[in-house]
Amino acid sequence: TKNLKVINLENNLISKIEEGTFNPLKKLTKLNLAQNNLAYICDFKLYQVTYLNLSRNSIEFFITHDNENVYHLEVLDLSYNNLIYFPILPKHNHLKYLHLQNNRLGVIEMANSASEANHLYEDITRSKHSGTENEDSVYSDWQIMPLVHLDLSSNHFRSFPLTMVRDLQSMEI
Repeated sequence: TKNLKVINLENNLISKIEEGTFNPLKKLTKLNLAQNNLAYICDFKLYQVTYLNLSRNSIEFFITHDNENVYHLEVLDLSYNNLIYFPILPKHNHLKYLHLQNNRLGVIEMANSASEANHLYEDITRSKHSGTENEDSVYSDWQIMPLVHLDLSSNHFRSFPLTMVRDLQSMEI
């Protein structure tokens, strides 16, 4: 199994993935976990994966902690989830296609309800960029991403945080 390159676990009842589950699979490049019951992805570490499909889960947040490793991820599909925040992506990545359609992005602007996810997200982002005065610093790495496609359709924006995407040099219109 160490030579496995593709895993399709679509349409199961997976609600949690233990840390290190896929670590021995050094040749894994495509992982499909669509249509499961995952609630969050915290500290994504599959550096060699180029395609990750997490669509149609119940994901509220996707967070990658700071490190200097290069992620080869090119396609990340987080569509049809419950994301209330933009994903915190790896600093060094090859991400070209980011699918965020049909989530709850922007809903925080509309309500001040605090959930466990809100508190966890705030704690992680605060520790990630402690000592930084720039409130957009969580997304400052986006400007060096080779992103060419970003789908934000069917979310809950009343206004759009242009500061987050204004410097995306590679975007195609």
